[in-house]
Amino acid sequence: AEIVDAMTLLLAKENYQKENTMSDKSLREAGRKGRQEGHDFEGKFVIRASQEETPCVGAPKRVPDISGKSTTAKPDCVLRPKRGGEIGLSLKNPARQSMSIQMMIVSVPRFCSAMADRGWNVPVLARDCLNLFVGHLPFEPSLRKVNIEEDQLDSEELRRGRCTWSTIPSANSDSLLEFLNTPGANKELLNIVLRQGMALNVPEHAADWMVWSDGPKKTDLENLSVYRIEKLIDLMVETERWEIKHSQTVLKLGPITLQMKGSGDKKGTSYHSMQFNASLSDILKYSAPTLGVISGNCEKVVAGILKAEGC
Repeated sequence: AEIVDAMTLLLAKENYQKENTMSDKSLREAGRKGRQEGHDFEGKFVIRASQEETPCVGAPKRVPDISGKSTTAKPDCVLRPKRGGEIGLSLKNPARQSMSIQMMIVSVPRFCSAMADRGWNVPVLARDCLNLFVGHLPFEPSLRKVNIEEDQLDSEELRRGRCTWSTIPSANSDSLLEFLNTPGANKELLNIVLRQGMALNVPEHAADWMVWSDGPKKTDLENLSVYRIEKLIDLMVETERWEIKHSQTVLKLGPITLQMKGSGDKKGTSYHSMQFNASLSDILKYSAPTLGVISGNCEKVVAGILKAEGC
């Protein structure tokens, strides 16, 4: 029996490394196509959104991060009102309203660093929970640290190199939920995920509004929906708590989900990153009556943003 169990573990590890080669290639090609479509959407939006007294310009792609290096900026473009200052816009162009798309991908160490930079140190037990939940390379030391043996994992956990929620010791999972559901920590987490990313915590690096393509076409400037990101964050902090979904592989806060990235090179650290997702339909179902969503063509939503900003 011990020999059979050992062979099962070995085969699972081999499959973890070998399978889905073509699938990963397809995902990379889809990613490249999606990025190009995103750049096209941004370029067209900037042209249409520009007004005589309020130009719209592309935002810097790279900005200083908390470690003194650089990171991808959250705003894709900015409005520059005549009164001065900038209004940062984050653009999203999913294929359909119900499509869940990436809000942020970040490794556990970088996420913990960003939280600490904002005054919230992730407790050790909670950090260990994250390493188990999204996987960590090498994985075996993370298991040993919390006294989990590999033969306690099912084949899917072995294949993916991570633990489902029910496998993680309750001391760790309870610590993570307690930390995530602390209002101050939760608000800073959402500011990182939706507004600022890993950039220095200064206003000029923040996205103020989220602009979604919301029509029958993927890049649709005639049908847009926009809302103030800070208002969505405040609503979620006030009314929602992080909880585990039935799948045991996804954490959820209102319309926002957190899971292991799980795509790309399985030997790379990115595969085991934290991935936050959301769809416009989930956001609208959750908060449309109180979020103050502005909908219409490009010119209408830009005028709505400027009015809401007092411009």
